[in-house]
Amino acid sequence: MKLRSTRAATFAVALTAALVAATVVAPPAASAATAAFVRTSSWGSGYEAKFTVSNNTSSTISSWNVQFDLPSGSSVGSYWDALLSTSGQHVTAVNQSWNGTLSPGASTSFGFIVSGNGDPANCTVNGGACTGGGGGGPSAPGTPGGLRVTGTTASSVALAWNAAGGTVTGYRVYEGSTVRATVTGTSATVSGLAACSTHSYTVAAYNATGESAKSRRSRPAPPAAPAAVAPGRWRLRPTSIRAGVTRRRRRP
Repeated sequence: MKLRSTRAATFAVALTAALVAATVVAPPAASAATAAFVRTSSWGSGYEAKFTVSNNTSSTISSWNVQFDLPSGSSVGSYWDALLSTSGQHVTAVNQSWNGTLSPGASTSFGFIVSGNGDPANCTVNGGACTGGGGGGPSAPGTPGGLRVTGTTASSVALAWNAAGGTVTGYRVYEGSTVRATVTGTSATVSGLAACSTHSYTVAAYNATGESAKSRRSRPAPPAAPAAVAPGRWRLRPTSIRAGVTRRRRRP
């Protein structure tokens, strides 16, 4: 009986050690998506390029978005196989309705024309680095906190937040999935808003590795209503100027 107990204990210890070893050597989970950039043709004043978005997991991806920055002097012109929008030098590419779903191991591409010679930088796909890794990875910045509204006008909302930890290149202010502002500091003003409309925002930090998770949403912030003109009474007094020459008749 003692022998069996000893053997059982030894087997349990060996099994535990094997499980620990398996845990240590197991490869990390594959990233949700990658996006590879390549120039397909170039000329003196610009170039044509494409991104190939790939699903490297065992699960299906239902949508994707690729975001990147172009240096000053370069801008996106025509594009295809994605929906592109810009905010300053920041470009966001969202899948079309027919190429958003990627099964495991599948890929799709979209292309565009750039005026200028600058290549994309700070590239992310679905919030993670284009080379792989999810949002908030070990080399990505921390999540900004304390997002708050600091002022409003009839057509704008001023925002501020606390600095994110880690190496930060800048911050992106989102309304939904749309970038409304890209700044290097911890405040931004979103302008061009309709009077009395309601908006809510999130902010994310980014660097060359990727983008952080988005902050908590700000409370709905309507721009201030235009100042009303106080009613009053106006009394207009007519003013007239008389000018003339009076002639006196001589008595005969």
